Amino acid sequence: MIYTSYFAAMKKMSSYQKTRCVGIALYVPKGIFIPRYPKLAPPKDILYRYKETRDVNKYTIDYNNYLSTLDPKIVERELRNRILVCFESPEKFCHRHLVSKWLNDNGFKCEELRFKEKEKEVTLPKYEQLTLFGDEIIG
Repeated sequence: MIYTSYFAAMKKMSSYQKTRCVGIALYVPKGIFIPRYPKLAPPKDILYRYKETRDVNKYTIDYNNYLSTLDPKIVERELRNRILVCFESPEKFCHRHLVSKWLNDNGFKCEELRFKEKEKEVTLPKYEQLTLFGDEIIG
């Protein structure tokens, strides 16, 4: 299982959940020290075109075309039991939602990590120790 979330939500995460976070944006905000997975960051040309035009349909097509160049089996293996984080809150358009759909469409469970008290608390399996340095790149 892979989860998705956003940087601001890290304040709500347990210490252990924070160790499972991986940035999938082009950069990680100052003061957040987590590894990055640049393979899922949107290519600069696609991101900058979207910021200029705000054309969600074009961005979706372009980013999905980019995702089609990646091997979902490798991505899932490298990110299993991780929380993929970027900038936008769950209700806003974000590439992590496209990543989640792509993983699910390829047979790998991926869903947004929720923090509401009434929802089931997510317990992530414990695995290897991560580095203390935020500039680590996975994959």
